[in-house]
Amino acid sequence: MVAGETGLQGPTGLAGVAGATGIQGQTGLGTQGQTGVGSPTTFVSTKQTDTGSAQSIPHGLGVTPTKVLVSITDNSAIPAFVIVEGTHTSTDVVVTVTTGDKFKVLAMP
Repeated sequence: MVAGETGLQGPTGLAGVAGATGIQGQTGLGTQGQTGVGSPTTFVSTKQTDTGSAQSIPHGLGVTPTKVLVSITDNSAIPAFVIVEGTHTSTDVVVTVTTGDKFKVLAMP
């Protein structure tokens, strides 16, 4: 190379390879398509004390439950007990339990 001359330009570098796009997850479906992502799929009540009349207990499932279990947690007031299920709705579980007995409800769509 002679003094005052511009040198040769070096080769251009290769562009980097773009990363792959991640796989998008599927939208979840609840039981038989009744509830979607974010909807509860099981309800367990706090301990209830029955009055001997039908009680409506809000469940928050958004649909009428198809499976309901009433469990006696304390029947010391009256040793014998009776549980009668009412007509459940999309907002409430309806049950009648012997007066004074304590119970919990488990409900699922």
